[in-house]
Amino acid sequence: MCSVGVKVSGKREFANLLRRWHDKSRAKTIGDVGSFGGTACITVHLGDHDVVLNVDTKRSAVPAYLDHVRWLGPDLPWRVVANNRGTVNKVVFSDDPADAAGWYHYLRRPLAQPGQL
Repeated sequence: MCSVGVKVSGKREFANLLRRWHDKSRAKTIGDVGSFGGTACITVHLGDHDVVLNVDTKRSAVPAYLDHVRWLGPDLPWRVVANNRGTVNKVVFSDDPADAAGWYHYLRRPLAQPGQL
């Protein structure tokens, strides 16, 4: 299980951390959801941006991400899109919505318009 407050620098370190977690843990979510799943578990520093992966990210979403890393490399582009409330802060790694199921990854500071990291 991920401890809240883990910080990594860059996508490669993030992918390595997720790979180790996936190989060693059998937990259904990346962290302890408790009473609120929207808690940041891992913070990824990318230049001027901090991206957080929330504790409620599902185990099934992690291998989908790791497959993309295997195919495209650890520096694969991350897209920033609007969340379900219209704020442009949801970070996805694929154009396929099915890949984003259970993946709760967000910018700490929203963008003015959709973009890429």
